[in-house]
Amino acid sequence: MTTIVGAARGGIVHMAADSCTNVYDVPLPGAATKIIRRHLGDREEMLLGVTGSAGLAQVLADPVLFRTYRVDELTVDDELDSVDRVAFTIARKVTAAAVDAKLLEDGRMDSNVLLGWRGRLWTIAHMCAIPHPDGIAALGSGHGFAFGAVDALLGTGVDAEDAVARACLIAIERDRYSAGPIQVESLVPADAAAA
Repeated sequence: MTTIVGAARGGIVHMAADSCTNVYDVPLPGAATKIIRRHLGDREEMLLGVTGSAGLAQVLADPVLFRTYRVDELTVDDELDSVDRVAFTIARKVTAAAVDAKLLEDGRMDSNVLLGWRGRLWTIAHMCAIPHPDGIAALGSGHGFAFGAVDALLGTGVDAEDAVARACLIAIERDRYSAGPIQVESLVPADAAAA
């Protein structure tokens, strides 16, 4: 019951999400924050766009619970650690958080998470991190509409941040389970942000 869309271009990750959640099939527009910005190590950040159980978004947004899984303490040795290995480590920790909170369906994590970090995107599912080599991703019930829209917009030269925002709005219009207002986040690499 979500639309999350991301585009990674020029080392920057852009992500947009709707903000609707449902209680007993009653839509509550604006009630959910689905993109969480978290520290990774002492000088980097990541974006986590959460679909599925609203509980996982709250667990990942809570600094005390998040610290329990020590994601913010991960350090990356660029000589030893590939970005995909680090993404898998994050996936393991997100999965552990979902399992501990019993946010499961048939024994598997009841959510998917779009991870944006170091200018790249991955879909996190139960114990896996799937890379998006083309730098475009969409998750949730509105993913098909968002995927098509962001592809088309980027293909016409629209700026990536504007493209994800507009794609999210288009998906919201087409997907009956998503609603605004939207949240848009951009993540500039630590090196560029410091310059």
